[in-house]
Amino acid sequence: MELPEINTLIFEGILITIGIVATFVVSHMLNKRKLKQEQHDVRDERLDKLERSVWRLNKTILIFAKIIDTQTEKAHDVTVELEEIASELLGDDKRTAV
Repeated sequence: MELPEINTLIFEGILITIGIVATFVVSHMLNKRKLKQEQHDVRDERLDKLERSVWRLNKTILIFAKIIDTQTEKAHDVTVELEEIASELLGDDKRTAV
């Protein structure tokens, strides 16, 4: 009768050892998953900040392009007006000289 009890104790010891090892393995896997998720969250946050910075830079470039375009149009209009005035003056000088 003692043999079944010893076998039972050995079997129960093996089951307890397997349970402890399985618990350790699962907790280790969950901890690694948690760390990866935290790293992923940090990367996502950095990516969001980078996307916002790129968006702001794009917006700034568009604003500068619009300002330059407006200034160029104003300068061009002024140049056209100056050219018209100069041609009128030169035209008047040619008429008076003839």
